[in-house]
This record gives sequence, C-alpha cells and structure tokens, in this order.
Amino acid sequence: MSSAWIRQIIQDKEAQRELTKQNMEMVRRGESSAPMLFRTLKDRIARDVADFNRESGNTPVLDFHFNPSNQFTVRHSTFPVIKLDVTLKGAVIEYRRTEKKSSSADNIPAEEGEIFIMAGSNVDAAYFSIKGIEYREEEEISKILLAPIFQALP
Repeated sequence: MSSAWIRQIIQDKEAQRELTKQNMEMVRRGESSAPMLFRTLKDRIARDVADFNRESGNTPVLDFHFNPSNQFTVRHSTFPVIKLDVTLKGAVIEYRRTEKKSSSADNIPAEEGEIFIMAGSNVDAAYFSIKGIEYREEEEISKILLAPIFQALP
C-alpha cells in the first residue's frame, strides 16, 4: 500500500487533468464568442488611447492601428519607442509589448502573453482569462495592456 502523500499527489494530478480538460472545453466554446469579444476589446483600447492622447496634452502621443479583423497595434514612434501588438488566434488573444528607451539603448526584453477567451454556460457569459484569473470587463484587460505603456512615456 502506498503512502498517503503519494496517493495525494496522484489525486492532485487527476484533479488537474480534469480541470485542464474542462478549461479546454471552455476555450473551445469561447471560439464562437472570440470575434465579438475581440472587437469590443479593440474598441475599448482605441477609446482609452484616444482619451490618453487628449488628456496628456501632447498631440498625438500614441497611434492606434486596426488591421483587418484580427489584429491591432498601439505605437509610440519617438523615444521611448513602444509598440503593443495584439492578435486574435482562435479563442486566444496574443500580445507582445516592446520598448526601446533611446537610439543607443538596448531593447528592453519584450513582454508576451496570452489572454484566453472562455465561455460559460452561454455565449453572453464569455470572459477573458489570464493565468487562470477571470476578467469580465474589457476595461480590466485594457488596463493590463496599456498601463505599462502609459507609465513608460515621459
């Protein structure tokens, strides 16, 4: 008979496999909600960039570019050069943020991540998930993506 701690590890692994299976099903179902939720997020980020540009007093500080249907970019073209690329792939939103402080400085290591679009019991219950944490509002994701950019600007 095995020790209790060995049984516990096996039970934990089985529970993790079941949770992973459930999460993958939620992501699969989230694919039908992904285009709508991505457009909503894109609109929110475009509005937040416009608000920041207007309220910062500089003209324009950041550029927002929407590429056909599944990608957008936020960019600051003068030093510090900052770029945020956001792309929808299935039920996953991938993002990559890069920054370079000056022409003589090395690039700061890029920050990359994934935002999963998950579906609850119905399409209206779709939500964002980052590292297992649920986010129900686009404003929360906009803040996660844009706050480091806004803070890095002079």
